[in-house]
Amino acid sequence: MRSILTSFSFILVMGCTLADGPNPDRKFEDGEVSWDDALSILKSCKVAGIFQGHDLNVQLQLKDGSSVWFREPSIDAIFAEFDLLNECEDEIIVATE
Repeated sequence: MRSILTSFSFILVMGCTLADGPNPDRKFEDGEVSWDDALSILKSCKVAGIFQGHDLNVQLQLKDGSSVWFREPSIDAIFAEFDLLNECEDEIIVATE
């Protein structure tokens, strides 16, 4: 069963753009990804934490220690997608600014 840990701290890591397109099996370097790439990463079950800012910027902290960031199309859009996720059973830290 998947559990959610909630925290109220927010860290945003900015980096370079990934141009390779979505591939959940690769190790992502810190950097910016598209909304579609972010959803692919989320569904890959490699996410350890989701950190959302009030400015629509979101960071996904990955289990391998790297992180990616993106701009969600509307507030809480990533959490709506997270709620639909049934495949992943690991704990995911969820935080908002």
